[in-house]
Amino acid sequence: MIGSKLTHRKAGRARGHGLGLWWTFAAGLVLASATVVAIFQNSRDVRLHYLAWHLNVSLIVVVLTTALIAVFLDEVGGLIWRRRRRSMLGRRSELEQLRTEQLVEDIPAGPPAESPADSPEVSVLHQ
Repeated sequence: MIGSKLTHRKAGRARGHGLGLWWTFAAGLVLASATVVAIFQNSRDVRLHYLAWHLNVSLIVVVLTTALIAVFLDEVGGLIWRRRRRSMLGRRSELEQLRTEQLVEDIPAGPPAESPADSPEVSVLHQ
């Protein structure tokens, strides 16, 4: 009985892990198929004028190059944003640490000493 529970747990873990791999594989296969179809449909040459260059290239080359440049610029922008954010968070945590150290230094070492007249025992005796 215990052995069957352990076998069932192992099988459940293997199935759950495998689903993620098949999802990504299927998405990659669909993307690759769409790219191949786009290549066949856009195989005619177009005249490209860019600054001083004049080229005859396939339309799909222009489309894929534009897509790759867009992805590259997006990644560079994200890299810059993450670097600035991490730097700001690092400075913030350093400031909080310094403030905490300053507060610890400002707190007196022990509780203030009470004068004998302020203690409760003395006030009971005076009544």
